[in-house]
Amino acid sequence: MGAMAESRRAAYIGRRYRLYPTRQQAAALKAALQSVQASSGPDADPDSFALTPGEAPVITPDARGWAAVSVPDIGDVRLRMRRPPRGTVLSGSLMRGRFGWQLGLVIELKRSPGASGARPALRLVHRDDSRH
Repeated sequence: MGAMAESRRAAYIGRRYRLYPTRQQAAALKAALQSVQASSGPDADPDSFALTPGEAPVITPDARGWAAVSVPDIGDVRLRMRRPPRGTVLSGSLMRGRFGWQLGLVIELKRSPGASGARPALRLVHRDDSRH
């Protein structure tokens, strides 16, 4: 693959944020998940569904580390977001986990033209626990 084709490739990362829905929103999320489960096939993930297939979710951050994601038919659900995601949000899905609801985002990171696909080397630091 040439250097030009390599520079056009984008990196994608997944990021999860914990949601803090109200009781009414949590009940509506549960009902939406059940309706998706009933209409989907046996190969579908039983605890997640796409927010709006083919569209990026609308996230509105505030200055105090909180944000709201717009969920169709439910409204704005609060989430903890200390820093907005770097890059372009491509899609989102809601997941019911062991500790509550989460928003999963797929984010496209833009690479600079001179950046290579190599990861930087890790630096290991030994911490002496005897001094603490």
